[in-house]
Amino acid sequence: MESDLRAGRIFPVAALNLRWRQKLLDLRHAKRIAVAGGGLTGWLAALMLRRVFSPNVEIVVLEDPDNPAYSGGEGGSGNFIASLERASIDIDEFVRETDATFKIGNAYHGWRADNANDIFYELFPAPDEHVEEVDFSFRGVWPFLATRIATGTPLHTLFPGFSLVATGASQVEANAVFNLRRSGIKPTFHFNVGKFLKLLKKIALSRQISSRSRKVVEFVKSESGDVVALKLVGGAEISADFIIDATGFERLGAEKAYKSVWRSFSSQLPEDRYLSFKIPEERKNPSLVSAAVALANGYLWQVPLRDHVFVHYVFSGKSGTETQIRQALQSYFGFAVTAGVISTYEAGNFKTVWNNNVVSLGVASGFISPLESSSFAHMLQQLGELERTFIACQGIIGAHTIGAFNEANDRSFGEIADFQRMHFDGGRSDSAFWREAGQAKRSPNYEAMKACFSERLPRIIDIAGYNSGWSPLFHLMNWLFVAAPLGIISAGAAIRDLNYLPPRIMERMQQYGAELMRINAANAKPQWKDSGNIEPREQQGFAAYRNYSTVPAGEFGVKPDRQFSESSGTIETAEGNLRATHG
Repeated sequence: MESDLRAGRIFPVAALNLRWRQKLLDLRHAKRIAVAGGGLTGWLAALMLRRVFSPNVEIVVLEDPDNPAYSGGEGGSGNFIASLERASIDIDEFVRETDATFKIGNAYHGWRADNANDIFYELFPAPDEHVEEVDFSFRGVWPFLATRIATGTPLHTLFPGFSLVATGASQVEANAVFNLRRSGIKPTFHFNVGKFLKLLKKIALSRQISSRSRKVVEFVKSESGDVVALKLVGGAEISADFIIDATGFERLGAEKAYKSVWRSFSSQLPEDRYLSFKIPEERKNPSLVSAAVALANGYLWQVPLRDHVFVHYVFSGKSGTETQIRQALQSYFGFAVTAGVISTYEAGNFKTVWNNNVVSLGVASGFISPLESSSFAHMLQQLGELERTFIACQGIIGAHTIGAFNEANDRSFGEIADFQRMHFDGGRSDSAFWREAGQAKRSPNYEAMKACFSERLPRIIDIAGYNSGWSPLFHLMNWLFVAAPLGIISAGAAIRDLNYLPPRIMERMQQYGAELMRINAANAKPQWKDSGNIEPREQQGFAAYRNYSTVPAGEFGVKPDRQFSESSGTIETAEGNLRATHG
């Protein structure tokens, strides 16, 4: 058996059809693998399959010529650049061909109050860039971050790279800063999906992947439950030994062929519609962050590209009529936007996405919302885990392994839903949409985490419950950088964590805290315009600790009730290292 992965040769081919027998899936004799549907999911899946299978195995992508794939803007995720590198896609060519621009995080406008000056940032931290606040942790706690929360100092200002956002830096200027490896930020990309698809197709065709412009209308199953052929428009069929379902919202695999159980998140997340359009880029330089802008009836998810901004307006069907929704957009932008039809969806996922010899990926497996580019990030994770499974099993995949894949995928969707649900706990309640979102159901897992966050800062062990073979999709820092500005993590919780630090670290945090308080006092200004008695979120709950810099070492206003030894050998002091989780 040939086994050189770099040469793309893992599984030999024999003149036998694939069989599902003895509780295993045997791919060693596959002759043709079909990808139903193009789009990012389909073409990236095809490239993954080409890496894994011998050149003698035909990889064919079937695209619907009458229903073009999504071709708007996408805000890249933390796992995107690694995915490009794994697919041997040249980064410079990608940037050149897709109108890509740097992305260093997300900006949230108006998620705590209906005010234009209410903004917080969730930036993507990078380890080993000589930013002490990010690099140093003790027993799962980042002391510098805890001190910032205790003093009401916005977390994003710790990054030297935030100056790129504050000054509206150009792409050239940003690239120069990133090359110095001192920004503290791990950049990814915004990009034009339509142009990326053209690049992916060109690369795929050069790697012995074939394409057919034919719509798949049905997966044809045998008595064993395997899909043996794909029925095309007009009645023709194409046989296949293994199928990737990339049919998006048509969901020919998990839903229509296998009737998989659907798990809905509609009780947790009220949004169920979106309207997509693009607007001119008014800045001199494209923004380095995706923007989530809260409106009365929903929010805008904005992806800045080189010459325009691509926008999804995400809202609830209860928010108003289509005319009212479009009028709200015109009122916000000051001009009528040219938008297509409103797309409807239900947030949720299929419990079983790998059925026999069919794996449903991307939107075909489930969808939560455009927020945080989570659907794209999750699809990349699915592809990575599927590739790992193929290689580790050498083409002989047990039912237990398939079951583990389905369980891990289901937990990953639960993580996305919980993380997005947290975004609506910032206290905004000035409209029906925001009241419904803030009062929506929370999962038991998120309820428990939220209770912990009110008493202490998040720990890696808090998100470990989402790990069932796959790393959590969102790093601990993602949770912290959203929960803290929303007020889910209080100053008191940060102070309690600081109380448990050894005296030497405590003394350093006293000095750091005093320095922050001096800076905060010198830069004191309203966080947003007067809108009644609303206090800036970064300052709420800290009134009792205004004398922070004069509190004796070891006591930040709360007497610790120590139950654990400072020198316990059972706790790894580096437990909080950034490398401990995905992304």
